[in-house]
Amino acid sequence: MKHVSAGSNHYDYSADKYDAIYDKNAEIDDALIANILKQYKVKSIIDLSCGTGNQALYLARAGYEVSGADINQKMLNVAKRKAKKLKVDCNLFLGDMRTSKAGQFDAAITIFNAVGHLTKADFKKAMKNIGSNLRAGGIYVFDIFNLNYMLDKDNITALTIDQMAIEKTRTIRKIQHSTVDHKGVLASHTISIVTKDKTKSKTVHGSQTLQIYSASELEDMLAKCGLKIVKKCAIDGTRFSDKKTKHILLVAKKDTKPKKSK
Repeated sequence: MKHVSAGSNHYDYSADKYDAIYDKNAEIDDALIANILKQYKVKSIIDLSCGTGNQALYLARAGYEVSGADINQKMLNVAKRKAKKLKVDCNLFLGDMRTSKAGQFDAAITIFNAVGHLTKADFKKAMKNIGSNLRAGGIYVFDIFNLNYMLDKDNITALTIDQMAIEKTRTIRKIQHSTVDHKGVLASHTISIVTKDKTKSKTVHGSQTLQIYSASELEDMLAKCGLKIVKKCAIDGTRFSDKKTKHILLVAKKDTKPKKSK
């Protein structure tokens, strides 16, 4: 399956179900991110893939000055409703990590494989743009699936997901099977089953692709965009292993030296 960058309507169907399926381990991830930000004495943050607002709102409640952008209006609407309910002051706006200019921040984040939705060419555009939103010495925190882990035949079970969320008025089940090629294209086919009032059921089939990378490829690509990787670990904070870590969390620092004009 050919990989193309996800469009602005990519999460339209998932927006009102996203938190039910994906929010189970959010507090662990958020705490790890907050700890990293504390280490680098961060005060201001731009989340350029804020989605339904989980990280942006968590960090705003923790006392950071936070702005959040997302390319999908429906996901952003969920984030705004949550911010209003929680009475959190967070600047949320429609934006694209490849092009949005929001100011100069101490840190930028894009969490939960957000950059994987981009082609390699668009990834480079996003990295340069993210750098332009950072002050000199600012940091960029992001995550992505580890290509070397995914290509290992012993890890084939990692490519199959069966998740269920039970709410008061509905049950959501998501079954996903994926394949990955040596170019790093992760192709996923998904069946979503939503049951309301225990009787009314709707099944939706879907597919998507993600571009994933090895740690060494990321290091090379970011360096060319003026960002140096200063930390990498597993998404749960444990030590990174090229063959054993499924999900990498990385911290890159913006070069403090201005580029010499040619």
